[in-house]
Amino acid sequence: MTMDQEHLRSVLDAVFARQDMEDACKRRDLGGVIRILNKYGVTQGQIANLTGRSQGRISEYKSGKRVPTAKHIFEEFADGLGMPGPLRRHLGLSSSGGRGSAQVVSDGVQIPTDTFDLQLFAEAIGKRGEPLKRRELLAMVGQLGAQSALAQSEAWEKVAFALSRPSAIDEAVVREMEARAAGFHRLEEMLPAHTIFKGLAAHLNEVGTILNGTTTDPKDELRRRLIVVAGESSVLAGWIATDLGNISAARNFYDTAEKASKEAGDPAIIACAFGYRSYIPSGKGNHGRARALLATALQHLPKNASPGTTS
Repeated sequence: MTMDQEHLRSVLDAVFARQDMEDACKRRDLGGVIRILNKYGVTQGQIANLTGRSQGRISEYKSGKRVPTAKHIFEEFADGLGMPGPLRRHLGLSSSGGRGSAQVVSDGVQIPTDTFDLQLFAEAIGKRGEPLKRRELLAMVGQLGAQSALAQSEAWEKVAFALSRPSAIDEAVVREMEARAAGFHRLEEMLPAHTIFKGLAAHLNEVGTILNGTTTDPKDELRRRLIVVAGESSVLAGWIATDLGNISAARNFYDTAEKASKEAGDPAIIACAFGYRSYIPSGKGNHGRARALLATALQHLPKNASPGTTS
């Protein structure tokens, strides 16, 4: 069955968030890029149509019979496939260009899809703590470009400092991660799933990296809050992965959310994870299994949960 364009775009965006794709781009290995895309259902014919290269030439790249080194070939792939900024930079290209630089959403609003810009955007929305109007959304998008380079430098410095000195993970770092997680939840209400998945995956990777550098003291309140961030973000990632049709990834994200919920002592996260899990069997017509998951969600729900949360 031919993959429609919207589904193809969502598959490409999900694969571009993978670590093995990043590694292939760092090696400037187009054959590896093609093999990974094939593995997740993107055919050589589709790659040929998007990049302007013949299907025979795509096959040669995949097998290693030809190893491209010319910059224009990498540009054709990056532009045609709509690679995000970080992957373009790994290939030795500028971070802008092609379809990877922005995503058009309703009423012509351009939303940046570079993974760091998405994280910065989510953090700004999360710090507002209230819904956005369309005019405010446009204003925030307009401000993002000028802030991105400086903010990215500051973010990496904070993370590096936190990793070198676990005790240095202070209130400010945790608040930023909490704001970003809240922002991604708000963005999910406004943007297509595939648009924010890359940024959310990068956010989760960063939270996990910071957690690995912290002490394991169960009484560490800042660590507990970071674990809550990981759990809440994993629940959302699972929901989006389900929407993108990647059920295996969705289950992994939900498993992570459950572990985070138990370690942080926050049962609302695991309740939400079971609730979201119910959509997987429901989508396959297994409504009995879906009802059982919803019943489990209610069992984990805190007794003092609000009616809206219970609903």
